Amino acid sequence: MNTDDLLDALPRVLDELGARVELGVTHHHDRLEDARIRVSVPGVGARSYVLEVKRRLTPGLATTVRSNHELPLMVVAPYISDAVGAVLRGMAVDYVDMVGNGCLRWPGVYIDVRGKRPAKNSVQSGPERGDRAFTRAGLQVLFVLLTQPAAASTKLRQLAEASGTSLGTAQGVVGELEQTGALVPTSTGRRLHRPGQLYDRWVEAYATRLSPSLYLRSFRADRLDWWRAARSEDPDLVVGGEAAAAALDTMLRPESVTFYVTRTPTQLVRQHRLVPVPRKEANVHLKRRFWDEQVVRGSKGLAPTTLVFADLVTSGEPRLREHAERLRRADARLLELDGS
Repeated sequence: MNTDDLLDALPRVLDELGARVELGVTHHHDRLEDARIRVSVPGVGARSYVLEVKRRLTPGLATTVRSNHELPLMVVAPYISDAVGAVLRGMAVDYVDMVGNGCLRWPGVYIDVRGKRPAKNSVQSGPERGDRAFTRAGLQVLFVLLTQPAAASTKLRQLAEASGTSLGTAQGVVGELEQTGALVPTSTGRRLHRPGQLYDRWVEAYATRLSPSLYLRSFRADRLDWWRAARSEDPDLVVGGEAAAAALDTMLRPESVTFYVTRTPTQLVRQHRLVPVPRKEANVHLKRRFWDEQVVRGSKGLAPTTLVFADLVTSGEPRLREHAERLRRADARLLELDGS
């Protein structure tokens, strides 16, 4: 179910909840993030909302929903589970899904429907047909395009090498982005159109499709005071996750460190007496570095901020939400994405 389908179905869903659309979806300059809707409950009153459409939501992703608007926020998605609904309610964010779950709360109005489940196979769990950019390999290509603007104008073979994918994958992703208008020609090559929206969608897909495939091993360390020096000890290590965020945000004290690697750092494991443990018990995580660091670089041995932000979101930990949002408001590349 795409964005247009969700918005078209919204009046019907609200009607089932006992509300009605008083003023339909409007937005300025064709920017979905500016979309507004006015909803009324007969005999009670009405409220105007800013809409945020999500194709998929997990509890972790729900913690990063941004409500820094002058109007209340309404989240719309194909399906919002009870766990996701609890997160949104705790953030005072109203929501509806296409299954019939929803929560609308304002003075005199309290509508709260939960527990409805989608019919089997009715909610897509994978990418839409033809959505090559959001397959696992396609996300790697898109990561390079979002992180390194100049990559949009490089040769396809160079893009494939930088993203750790095949030439066919890079060619398919670029062709699809051009066809949908997400990648547009310029006098000097190509550039992404509305990259902020594309990045939001990439973060959502990263959490469910790409991130799980990157996991290698997890360990427990008695202490973590060595992680900042680890990069100089082994140039193959690239720091990600909350440790990378802590290097950029002095207000964050990391409780774990994530290293993106191309091989298992056996010397690091021995030197710091890292003990293999189940992932939930670990404070040291190894993940596969799929990108070419010579082309796509962070700063001072850190993963690119496009990935660091996604790591914070994917963690699902509410304590990291504030830091994720602060990073997005402060980092030059993330600001560039949002402002384009």
